[in-house]
Amino acid sequence: MSENNPIALLYELSAKYCKDHAKYTVKPKNIRKFSAAKESRRPAAGEYIGSKEIEELTHPPCVTDALIHGIVNEKNANRNKVTMFLAGYLKTIDRGLEESIDFLTAHALNTLAKFSHSSPRDIELSTLTSVRTIFSQDKYSHNCSFARKLGYDCNPSCEIYAEYKKLEYGKTTIDLPEPEPEAPHVLTFDSPAELRTHMVSKINDYVLDLRRKNRKRQIKPLLVKAPAGSGKTITTFNWVSNSGLRALWIGSQLDLFENIPSEHRPKWHKIRGRQGDVRRNGILTPGNCVKPDTAAFLREKNLNVHKHLCEMCDSFKTCEYYSQFEDNERHWFVQQPMFLFKVRKLIKDFDVVIFDEDIMGQFKQEIKIKMNDFLDIRKWVDESYLDLVSVDAPLRVIKPVLSLRVLIDTFIHLLSDKDMGYPLSGKTLQV
Repeated sequence: MSENNPIALLYELSAKYCKDHAKYTVKPKNIRKFSAAKESRRPAAGEYIGSKEIEELTHPPCVTDALIHGIVNEKNANRNKVTMFLAGYLKTIDRGLEESIDFLTAHALNTLAKFSHSSPRDIELSTLTSVRTIFSQDKYSHNCSFARKLGYDCNPSCEIYAEYKKLEYGKTTIDLPEPEPEAPHVLTFDSPAELRTHMVSKINDYVLDLRRKNRKRQIKPLLVKAPAGSGKTITTFNWVSNSGLRALWIGSQLDLFENIPSEHRPKWHKIRGRQGDVRRNGILTPGNCVKPDTAAFLREKNLNVHKHLCEMCDSFKTCEYYSQFEDNERHWFVQQPMFLFKVRKLIKDFDVVIFDEDIMGQFKQEIKIKMNDFLDIRKWVDESYLDLVSVDAPLRVIKPVLSLRVLIDTFIHLLSDKDMGYPLSGKTLQV
């Protein structure tokens, strides 16, 4: 095609656009074009013509690709999507539900399981549900656009391929050379050391890119993901310690501080919560708070420990708990609750913030209320009741206090080991 011919160039670009943005879907009238549909056609008796099983049919190239390779584009495809695609195809060519379930379950276990972390039992149940859903709803059928989105091969060997290449503005079909399929890009490493070197290079590239583009307002998180035991934590600790950047590391427990390589540990400061002396394995760790139990009780009740305890403490000005936050040189290693209640206000003082794995589920706040708390509240309510009676308060003022007393008794009963003597209802508050 001549490069100097603008009309030819326009047709070429249009054909490429239609190829890349195909919206054609197999309609009922096109089903007969599939060889597999002809081989699966049922007579009035309901039996299939011939004795071909599903794997013996002549499938279109996209289906063949899915059956042989499973997933060819992990960015857009997963096990469930492939199963739904194949179920829509089998439904379209008029294969039976039970036969399709058996066939696709075997395919999921033998071909697709390696792309999934689910157990065989979970795969079987998921496949069963997906296939039944596809077969039970009319809106699902074989969809060519879906096949192309999943990355499967689409070429002239398909009986309805020509329908893709018809341009909306003319009857001419322009055949473009088929691009060579790209092999999936999979990195392999001969040793854990090579993997760690690769992780460090990727982290460096990420930071250099941020500095080069000065994207301070568009910083996106970097996920360091690798198999368990490959050295993600050690590698990241090494990188941070030698990067010249000040880091805040947020872990699920302070014991993980020991994972820091010994040569880098002096550069890190373990930020501890309020605690007394702790002896473990014969080693005494001095406490940093003279009233750790009271502090823990207030925190458990979601009360401000600084306001209700520290400001009134005689050791406030020399408190080691507060002095640890004055370290502006070393990296900090903190536990998740400490980050939520204190350190997140200081996050601007750090260049890098690292969230260790398995902590996101802990980002919730809990307030514990025990029976002794309700017993204390009931005592205050009783004192209020006696005060109201002593001043001859009217009944309309006293009744809400009595209702509150009944409700508190109910909570105390629920927290005890005794069985409820009556069902809870609106009458519970009636005096």
